[in-house]
Formats: sequence, C-alpha cells, structure tokens
Amino acid sequence: WKELARPVTPPGSFAMQLCDDLELFAIDGRPDVARAEIESIRAGVPEHIEDLMGLGATEVALAVGDSATARVELTRFETSIEKLNLGILEPQALRLRSRERLAAGDPAGALAAADAVLALDPTARHVGRLRAEALDALGRPDDALEAVEFQLAADPSHPWALLAKARILASAGRVDEAIATYETLLPLWKDADADYA
Repeated sequence: WKELARPVTPPGSFAMQLCDDLELFAIDGRPDVARAEIESIRAGVPEHIEDLMGLGATEVALAVGDSATARVELTRFETSIEKLNLGILEPQALRLRSRERLAAGDPAGALAAADAVLALDPTARHVGRLRAEALDALGRPDDALEAVEFQLAADPSHPWALLAKARILASAGRVDEAIATYETLLPLWKDADADYA
C-alpha cells in the first residue's frame, strides 16, 4: 500500500485506475473485499486525495444496489473534484450521478445527469445506455431505443448497451427483436466473463 499511497499526479488518475477492478470485485459477489480495499487505500493517502476514492466506493455501492451509500460516496467524490479543481472528472461524476439516480428510482434525475454529460461532451456515447434506461423508465421506449443506438453506433458489441436494448425491446412488446438482441449479446457476455475470470 506504500506504493499506492505515494503522491499521484494528477490525483484523479489514482482513483480512476482502481475503480474498474473494485467494481469487478463487487459484481463478482465480493463487495466486502472491494470496500476493505477502498478503506485501506483511504487510510494511506493524503487527506486531499482520500475523497477521490468516493469514485470507487460509488461504483461498488451501485454494483450491489446500495443507492444510499452510492449517494454519500458520490457526494464525497464530487466535493473532491471541486476542492482539487479537477473539472476534467466532472463528466465521470455526472455519469455516476445518472447511475445513482436510476438506482434510487429517479429516472428524471438520471436523464438530467446524463444530458449534462452530453452538454459537456456531445461525443460521450457511453451515456447512451443510461439515457436509454431513464427514458424507458419514463415511458418513452422509442426515445430510449434511439439513445441506446447512439452508444451502439460507437461500439456495436458493448454488452451493457445490448442488454439495455434487449430489455427495452422486450418491454415495448417487440419480442422477436429482443430475442435477436439477446442472441447477439449472449456470446459477448460469455467472452466478457472469460476476460474477467
């Protein structure tokens, strides 16, 4: 941990590089391991960097459906971005805010946060799925499909975007299209599982 606790420039890169691994621990059914890692890291870094770990803690909380913890940790992350003048991380915080609002049952708030990411970066196709899930929850399946297609245009084999598309098609009663999308998704999902095994 001494190596992890060294000063990092920019500080945001330190938090960003750990978050994907921590989220995978949580998805893999080991959120306690991920949370312990976060707390261990927080104990070893300077105070001004400690709240950046809210990024990883938010990812972990969302992976296990804990929207209350996600809200608290995301607020810590947003505060650190402001204190450290790391505006470059604002789109990441907004993307997480969109996920957190979806988990909390606030699709309008999720849509607003995802739209704010696009206002900062109109090429941010990675928020297409979040917009799609929010729009579908708001009863706008056609707009939801358009939003997920926006993301799939950049990466046609993105598993989470394909899953969102299949779910939206199924909820809209477009069963044959949903089945075809699930059939496209299944081998990709198995490949993704193998990559993270």
